[in-house]
Amino acid sequence: MVEGAYLGSDADGADLLAPLRALGPTPGLGRHLLLGDLPAAAVDATGLEGWADGRSFLNFAESPTDIRTAFTPEAYRRLVAVEAAYDPDDVFPLGHRVPVG
Repeated sequence: MVEGAYLGSDADGADLLAPLRALGPTPGLGRHLLLGDLPAAAVDATGLEGWADGRSFLNFAESPTDIRTAFTPEAYRRLVAVEAAYDPDDVFPLGHRVPVG
């Protein structure tokens, strides 16, 4: 499965995705990387780690993920403070838990 976001017209996006959609479904295990750039060499690569920028997008994370990689350091500090103030006992757990304390 390939998940992504495209900031263009629906028609252009459909054209870009047509070759992927033509592949059909196959079993797989989900994992994601965020890339800062997609050079030609990465398009044909089978491990994209060399182009990963170290960040994560929690909506794409299907396994435990270090949630700090999804936020700037300041935003993460604020998130931990909000969690500590409003849900210190983890009454409202989500898919990606925010450690407090």
